[in-house]
Amino acid sequence: MTILRLDAACLAVFGPVGVSRAFAMAQRESSSLLELFHQLGCAESVEESLVQLLVKLASVSDLPEHAEGRSGRRADVARVRAILDRNASRDIRLAELASAAALHPVTLVRLFRQEYGLPPHAYQIERRVEAAQSLLATGLRPCEVALTVGFCDQSHLHRHFKRRTGLTLAAFCQQERSVSAQRRS
Repeated sequence: MTILRLDAACLAVFGPVGVSRAFAMAQRESSSLLELFHQLGCAESVEESLVQLLVKLASVSDLPEHAEGRSGRRADVARVRAILDRNASRDIRLAELASAAALHPVTLVRLFRQEYGLPPHAYQIERRVEAAQSLLATGLRPCEVALTVGFCDQSHLHRHFKRRTGLTLAAFCQQERSVSAQRRS
């Protein structure tokens, strides 16, 4: 048995979702995957072949459309992600997302979590916090930012912001001010 250890820099290329997806796909027996692996036989080492295979597996467009387990679900889930990305500040019901993907709500949550590591609502909260970070960095007040990105009030933003970043809103704003001051110096 050969054990392949990838360093942090290599894993960063894929990202956690890409690595998880690649290994999940590699575990399935598939003639398509075996064919991809044999095509990579020109690599200088087994490790290089496996890394190249992971790169191919992490790229959805490189896999044949008829690959096992695909059945069009990935495109449906990606459509839901795009809806959430475009409408991060708007409250969207799960039933609306499921309808857009033509999936049962429970199935959508399961597939979305498999693809992106979070259920749809948690993903949307993540997008809101990211947007809040950008707006706070521009100097907007936290209460204005909260309403702009879709939180009902500043305390709601604060709770999610601290959970994700480990910083309070005040600490983040202070950190951003000091970074800005250093840039000007």
